[in-house]
Amino acid sequence: MRRKKVYWISGSTVMLLLALGVLAGTGWLSESNWFSSLTESTLGKGAAPVPVPSHTPAQPTREYVYVGDQLLLVDDYGSEASPPTDYAIWRPSTGVWWVMAGPGTQHVAAQWGSSTDKPVPGDYDGDGKTDFCIYSTSSYQWWIFRSSDNTSQVVSFGASGDIPTQADFDGDGKSDIAVFRPSNGYWYIIESSTVSVVYAQMGVSGDKPDPKDFDGDGKADLAVWRNSNQTFYSINSGNSSLVSLQFGVSSSEPVSADYDGDGRADHAIRNGSDWIIVRSSDGQAEVVSWQQSSDKAVQNDYDGDGIVDIAVWRDSNGVWYVRNSSDLSTTTVQWGQSLDIPVPAFYRR
Repeated sequence: MRRKKVYWISGSTVMLLLALGVLAGTGWLSESNWFSSLTESTLGKGAAPVPVPSHTPAQPTREYVYVGDQLLLVDDYGSEASPPTDYAIWRPSTGVWWVMAGPGTQHVAAQWGSSTDKPVPGDYDGDGKTDFCIYSTSSYQWWIFRSSDNTSQVVSFGASGDIPTQADFDGDGKSDIAVFRPSNGYWYIIESSTVSVVYAQMGVSGDKPDPKDFDGDGKADLAVWRNSNQTFYSINSGNSSLVSLQFGVSSSEPVSADYDGDGRADHAIRNGSDWIIVRSSDGQAEVVSWQQSSDKAVQNDYDGDGIVDIAVWRDSNGVWYVRNSSDLSTTTVQWGQSLDIPVPAFYRR
């Protein structure tokens, strides 16, 4: 049997947090071994059901892509093109990924997924390139197309109502398959470094998961935004300490990322068209009004300066509006159409 891994929080730490009233009612801590491995028997009892495959996405295919009036031949997957962040969308109606690697480069289109799936891109093979991946909401399977060897991988993991929360939780440079279960506030994670399944309670029903590396140790921290009390809760993976940060305004969307370039994610939310960012470098709050409240947040590093840029994608016209952190200029790019899902990432480096 796999050895159980337990991460302990010291009694003094727990008592201090209780004294401050932080833990009471937050739902993040319910047992001393708050982060422990799942055993085979536990999995068999419904903690992370393993259903039978129900569908098989088609393999990604090369094709031609129209960009305005120009017909471009699609790159192969071994391309050395290296833009900061690729503009990309996933089209539910066709299951096709459309990737624009930047000015002067060719474009990629690949069919991977179907209309009821969710796109969950990540670097699952650790080659530095983002892999096409979809999560089936009917069979709870992860279909990964690895960029390292152009082969597919299928992993059954999840249950009804789970929210995919892929991130590098173990710090090995690979995205870990993970879900947040609102019904019980638990996170279930397959660590890519050990292929072990671990779980932790961090959150309650209604919370929005937002795993990011807030403490700068190279590992994603468990984190949720609780709109009912307008508070972020996160657990630093480096020392297991709980961080709570109240914003005082409502938001249905956490948008945490490293906006100040210090190597740590900043807690951030969108309130209408306002981006409210608490910089980890100095603890100061910054408010940036950007575009329209109905736009979709697509923050990423588009100008290649190592700092995440505030950005949105507009469904009505398929235009990306990027506020470049390097010089505060605005970049607008038309890529996509209504009902597409924006999925910007580093697909080719």
